[in-house]
Amino acid sequence: MTFTGQKLRAIAAAGGRPFRRFLRGASGTMSVEAVLWLPMFLIMVIVIADTSLVFSRRAQALRIVQDANRGMSMYRLTSEAETMDYILSRIHQISPSAQALTTMDPTTHVIRSSLVIPLQELDALGFFSLFPKQAFVIVAYHMREV
Repeated sequence: MTFTGQKLRAIAAAGGRPFRRFLRGASGTMSVEAVLWLPMFLIMVIVIADTSLVFSRRAQALRIVQDANRGMSMYRLTSEAETMDYILSRIHQISPSAQALTTMDPTTHVIRSSLVIPLQELDALGFFSLFPKQAFVIVAYHMREV
């Protein structure tokens, strides 16, 4: 049922008080406030979800680097180049343009592997594409079995 201005005036003239009370009422303000705040809450949820996915993938990358160092320390991986290839082959699913570097100090037998991953390759929802030049640097050290 639609009300035109003429019908509303007729209802107001007949009842008077209930119609004026309706015009002055504030019962719909909660709905309006919810509509205004909803985008802010959605943006906050997206940022939280994207940040948690980034840190989850960073933890996966750290695990890959630590596994590679452990493999080299136990002589499963025999050279620095083989260790870097291991890291890059495993990290390719997460970040295709990641860069790895593995070195071993011959005097202390400490293996150092570092991995640089662009931040925008880790996010899923696109929030971190606002920061195009940022990257995670993951470094792990391991002592070689002698």
